[in-house]
Amino acid sequence: MVILSPEDAARRYLTLYDGDIARDGHLEALGDDESEPSRTAQEFARQYEDQASPEDYARYLEILDHLLKQGGDHGSGNPQ
Repeated sequence: MVILSPEDAARRYLTLYDGDIARDGHLEALGDDESEPSRTAQEFARQYEDQASPEDYARYLEILDHLLKQGGDHGSGNPQ
């Protein structure tokens, strides 16, 4: 995994999170209630925490919190 800037990592997490929700919704629509929920975003966050400096990880959490509170279009990398 390439070490991303905290800003890029936060945007990547949101993109993966949106993908997880879409995938899970698709499986539910197909009647699949046996599959485990998607956890791509959670795995990414764990890997980033392991590889980023403590300062970068703290900044990532701040940015992610801000983006989540801001809402908007997560997947585009251009939150509103």
